[in-house]
Amino acid sequence: MQIVKRARAIAEGLRVYYTGRPCKRGHLATRSTIHGACSACVREAQREARVALRARIREAEESRTSV
Repeated sequence: MQIVKRARAIAEGLRVYYTGRPCKRGHLATRSTIHGACSACVREAQREARVALRARIREAEESRTSV
């Protein structure tokens, strides 16, 4: 994977870029040019949010059936 700085990626119209350096959580992944977030961190956050939402839905369904 080619190392590209964020400014260059934005100038070239790229959606993602690769720095070659790990993010603060240690991932070596591409980053978004829009907000600079590591794609692996974004995936983990989405997974955690999905699990939390499913748990809230499950709790709501249980409370409706027990009433």
